[in-house]
Amino acid sequence: IPINTLKPNLRLSAGEPLNPFYLKQDREFIREQYLQKGHHFSSVEESTKPGSTGVILTWNVVEGPLVSVEDIVFTGNITVDEDELRRFLLSKQNDRLFGMVVTSRNPFIERNLREDVDRVKLYYRLEGWLDIQHGNNIFLEDLVFSEDKTRVTIKIHIIEGERYKIRGVRFEFDASSRRIFSETEMTQWLVSKPGEPYTENNANKD
Repeated sequence: IPINTLKPNLRLSAGEPLNPFYLKQDREFIREQYLQKGHHFSSVEESTKPGSTGVILTWNVVEGPLVSVEDIVFTGNITVDEDELRRFLLSKQNDRLFGMVVTSRNPFIERNLREDVDRVKLYYRLEGWLDIQHGNNIFLEDLVFSEDKTRVTIKIHIIEGERYKIRGVRFEFDASSRRIFSETEMTQWLVSKPGEPYTENNANKD
């Protein structure tokens, strides 16, 4: 990361007091910039030494290798289309030609993992697994790094549980309603049918 892109955003600058709180904020800011670019094993430390009018602050940065997402694996009892589920995530696998030759590398950003788990839960809830958000049904199982620390496989464990089906469809009218359309006619408009899996997307369409 070019120094001139980091310096303007630091709290500490030459001639100002060495504020410990600002020092901590700057350390975290620099580290975060590397994490956002996929340098998972980067480190940032500061050192000081006496100068003529104060101290000389030096940032010691070890960038580490760029880590890309080799694979996203779902374990447990999976009945949905895994490729569709992967498209729902912030984390993206490396792009491959014919599924073999890597054409581009997608950086591994650890902070996306928490939202990815939430996105998997949301996907299942929208598709009718209404109990999926309760308990520890979906969790990050493991991160498996390659020997040279340049690739990672993300493993997410899923316990699907029961998918809800539609038992029936009922219309409730306001007492003052004139009922312009009959329930029979309105039922014919619906995508959601009794006996079929409930999905929130279909309910919204209805």
